[in-house]
Amino acid sequence: MLYVKFHTFSFLLFLYRSHCLHNGMEGSNIAHRQLEGSSSDLQTRDIPRISAFDSKMLDEMEFGVHQSVPDSSDPPNTTYSFQEHRGKECLFGHEHVFTKSDPGCTPTTAVCIPDRVGWVKHFAHTTQRLLPCFSVLRQMHPNLSWVVIQQGVDNQRATMSSWNKDLLNAMQIEVRENATGLGCKVTSTIRHSPGAYCLMGPPLELHRRMGLSRKIAGESAVSFKAGIINRLGSRRWPAASAFIGIASHQFPHAEFEEAHFEQLSFSEQAKWINKQDLIITPHGAAETNLFFARRCVGVLEMSPMNYHVPGWFASLANVMGAQFYAGYPEGRNPRKDVQANWDCCRSQARSAPVLASPESVLAMLERAVANQTLCYQGAPAYLSKA
Repeated sequence: MLYVKFHTFSFLLFLYRSHCLHNGMEGSNIAHRQLEGSSSDLQTRDIPRISAFDSKMLDEMEFGVHQSVPDSSDPPNTTYSFQEHRGKECLFGHEHVFTKSDPGCTPTTAVCIPDRVGWVKHFAHTTQRLLPCFSVLRQMHPNLSWVVIQQGVDNQRATMSSWNKDLLNAMQIEVRENATGLGCKVTSTIRHSPGAYCLMGPPLELHRRMGLSRKIAGESAVSFKAGIINRLGSRRWPAASAFIGIASHQFPHAEFEEAHFEQLSFSEQAKWINKQDLIITPHGAAETNLFFARRCVGVLEMSPMNYHVPGWFASLANVMGAQFYAGYPEGRNPRKDVQANWDCCRSQARSAPVLASPESVLAMLERAVANQTLCYQGAPAYLSKA
């Protein structure tokens, strides 16, 4: 993937039509139309194809593995360039789901079997299993009780994190080892999806249930909220404070803040994401919360040298109608760097701090604000007031 520096007219990228996107100013607002997707769209929509190496990266367990935090005295003065990452959003239709009802009875329970059938305790991987099922159950069986099957969940139920418990509660989903004793049921099995987060549609119903805003982001290019999700350990961005200083000078009427999600509850993380117009963050599991983002939100993700997997969260951001910009050291070829280091040095590379200069991130923020205005203006009027 060629990484180019955004110029004054970088908003032209906004008009680019890629897989599953529409022409015109609504290009990045997938959720504008997915919100009321027609039944014919759901019948024929299918997931995109990806390369074998991309599939390998997105299928491996990225989170919850041991990693050291390397010492680094290098200053955060590396110029980063950003590219809007689109075209790999993973939306599937009814043809991607095999559904079977128990014979001779009226189902009272809808069972979902996701393509990833084994329970994993880390919340990012848990969400990979639950979000596709939530989208299927919401679209296909909205009036039944919901159950998701996950092998091994009984052995880990006692140590399930509060984040996972709160997500299940918000979704109103019961997770079980098997479907024994459920009575009359309809079972939907999702075929394997090659992306990190593949859904039947954006989980906007969660916003309603949790009392979150569904108003389109980008109403003002002057007065907006921009949040930095930083990390306490690996992949920390040490220039966050310096960035807030220069960004506040450039946008004196905007609100900038830094948060560490390790210190926030599930509900606090959801509300924090939902209130932002723009989000700046090193690549990390905290981006799982992007399914709480509003349409047209701009996401600036920064990756350390030799570790760059924008497809992990770009697909989730795109499904939500967000605009996702992947940042990497300027002048480098991220794909070659990652392929050369994936098998031998992945853990070390992904643990390194992000040394992006605050000036280069601010330059991208300025472009993101302009693009977000176009996104907001392209939204249907009734959605802008949601």
